[in-house]
Amino acid sequence: MYPEKLRSAVAAAALAWFATPAGAVIIDFESLAHDGDNVVHVTTYEEDGFRITSSIDPILEDMAFSVWGSNATDYNGSTALFNTYIGSITTLTKVDGGTFDLTGLALSPLVADLAGNVTFFGRTAAGTTVSQLLFFGPALVPQPMVFGAEFAGLTSVSWEQESATQAHQFDNIYIDQQAPIPEPEAAVLLLGGLGMVGLMSMRRRHARRVAVSASLLRA
Repeated sequence: MYPEKLRSAVAAAALAWFATPAGAVIIDFESLAHDGDNVVHVTTYEEDGFRITSSIDPILEDMAFSVWGSNATDYNGSTALFNTYIGSITTLTKVDGGTFDLTGLALSPLVADLAGNVTFFGRTAAGTTVSQLLFFGPALVPQPMVFGAEFAGLTSVSWEQESATQAHQFDNIYIDQQAPIPEPEAAVLLLGGLGMVGLMSMRRRHARRVAVSASLLRA
């Protein structure tokens, strides 16, 4: 009885380590939603274990990012973030330093009737750089964009607010978090536990065979 319970417990632990599905995340900036026609400024932004930072000079970091109010002329119908300063680079990372897959986001012009493009650069855990060019505008609505399969296993993604004539805002960042990889020590413990269960099961089967043989001899 007890080996069966132990086997189930170890198997469940192993599945928790090795078969944990990746968790999907959508960064929607809704915590920054506000009424009125004013702009709200933020330094860095964190949501669902991810952090967005700007390369802006620390002197100006209090206004690194901005969000239109829902009654602002250039509000695109959804709470979207934009890098306030031209030439500044936006960087997306995981707070715990882990890797992730970037699958999509929504882009729109910062103000009505602008159109342009944004180049996204992803840094992989292997140290390589991947890139993709996305186009937006001129409609002032969130425009869904999809990233290629190469935007996987990333440690960071960066892009620039390049110019005033094609300034953009972004929203609804779709991310797949990669399943955690067990530490070597944890893997050894799990394998050791499974081995112990196997050994106990073998001993139990051997004891049963001996008991059966003894019973037959007595008969």
